[in-house]
Formats: sequence, C-alpha cells, structure tokens
Amino acid sequence: MIQKRRYSSPSLSPSYSFSSHLLFGIIDTYLLLRMFFIIFGIVWTKIFFSGIYSIIIYILLIFIFIIIIGEYLILNSGADGNVYSYSKYAIKVFKKQHISKKECEILRILLKDKENHNLVPHIYCLFSSMLFSFILMERYKSDLLDYLNKNFRILNYNKKIYLLQTICMKIEELHKFGIAHRDIKPENILINNTCDNIEIRICDFAHAVIPSYSNEFYLDKIGTRQFNAPEITNNKYYNPYISDIYSLGCMFYVVFAYKMDFTRNDIIEYCDLKKEKGYNIWSLIQNMIHDNPLERPTIKYVIEYLKKC
Repeated sequence: MIQKRRYSSPSLSPSYSFSSHLLFGIIDTYLLLRMFFIIFGIVWTKIFFSGIYSIIIYILLIFIFIIIIGEYLILNSGADGNVYSYSKYAIKVFKKQHISKKECEILRILLKDKENHNLVPHIYCLFSSMLFSFILMERYKSDLLDYLNKNFRILNYNKKIYLLQTICMKIEELHKFGIAHRDIKPENILINNTCDNIEIRICDFAHAVIPSYSNEFYLDKIGTRQFNAPEITNNKYYNPYISDIYSLGCMFYVVFAYKMDFTRNDIIEYCDLKKEKGYNIWSLIQNMIHDNPLERPTIKYVIEYLKKC
C-alpha cells in the first residue's frame, strides 16, 4: 500500500435551499464559536489564573467546547489548510488567508460557466474573510491514491488507460478555460466510483494561475517536489501549462508502477524496462517528463495518444 503523504489537498454552484442555508448557518456558527471561544479562553485564563492553573483550566474549557459543539473528522491536513468531513460534506478550512483568497477567486471564475461544474466537486458554500475562510463542498469517496490502494490489483492495463484518459480530459478542459493547476498529483484527483461509472473531479486550486497569455512564464517555486518539473525545481522560468504535463507524466507512473517515492530517473528506467514487454504508453510517459519543456507533448496530443493505446 502506498502511504499517503500529507502535503495538501478541494469546489461552486450556489443553488441554495432552506436545508443548505440551515447547514451553512450551523457551520458558520461552529467556526465562529470555535474561534471566539479559544480567544476568550486564552484571555480569561491569562487574567484570572497563572502558571499551571491557567493551562489546566484552558484544557478543561477546550474539552467542554469539543463535547458541546462537536468536532469534525480531519480527512486531510496540508500546508494550505485542513479538510474535514461531515456526513456527505467536506469542508476545507484555510490556514493562510492569501492562499484562500486566491483559490476562492479561481473557483469563482471557473464556475461562472456551468459547463465547468463537472471539473470540481459540487460546492455548497464559499466563505472568505480577514479572519478565516472555508469552502463547503461535496465529499468524494476517495482520491486517486486511496483508489489505487483499494483497487490496484484489479485494475488491468485498459482500465488504467481509461482512468488516465478521463483525468487528462479534465485537465484539458481546465487548460482550455485558461487555468493551469500547478499542483497535479494523485491526492488532488477526487474519485467517486460505482459498478457502472467512475466520476472524477479536480481539487485544490491553491497554486493555480490564470496566465494572461499562453506563453506567459513564472518563476515562483510551488507544487509538490516529486511532481514538479525540472525547470521549477531548478528555479528557472517555466510555462505552467507545460509543467502540468510533466506532473501528469509523474502521475501516469504512479498509476502503473504503484509507487510514490521516485525520481525522474526512476520513471525513465521503469519505462525502458517496460518497453521491452510491449505497449506504447511508456514512450509517451518519457516524453511527458522530458527535461526540455519544449519537447513535451500537448495535453491534446496525450489524449489522442491514449486513445490508441
């Protein structure tokens, strides 16, 4: 089983009903009470108690608060925020306000067009303020990493190709809309699967950008190290759309090799070995992780290539 890494890892269709308003109100109240209770607890214990007594009283207050108000189950904890679950809902609470504003803005732009609603999980509520921000969304059964852990042994070559083709089509839609994700990895691919269908959504747009033109270059170092293109790792200017292709190539490797600890050389050696046994997917993966960004295929080419595999 691949051990899950806790780097970071979630969407806006405001069709509000009475029940959803009630749910939002409960969550808003929960977060506000939690924040004010902690602040009040700190101030109150500092004023009236000192030393070990203040620590004991504060722990008791927090314990009472958790019993009365309730606590969410943490699904995932990352650098940008925590993702909690409650029934069929998931809520991402941001740790950094500048990150939350960026992701919220990307989602607002993305979901202005109803055709893009199948790119991300259904979002029930999006809240952003100077104090805290959160996104309330549909909870998916698993991410790609969990899905591989549960199903890798029963996934044959054709099923893996179909899975990757579906993911690539989502990324192509994202790119057509002018958004580069910049943090493509298994944890940011959400999956709901049934016997007859597999539903895929993209999440975590904390590092996404909307370049003003297709050849705009960036220099900031973001994303997840193992999935970052060499030009990002080496602090060079990079095209975010092309670096997304490199990250996709790494994810192809994870799906086929079932390994999360790897280097670029590991992928090349693995593909060289597999080439001898047939299948032409391995040449595609090597091209996707080419050290020269200009030699990497476009997302459209990748999808067409997968159709022939």
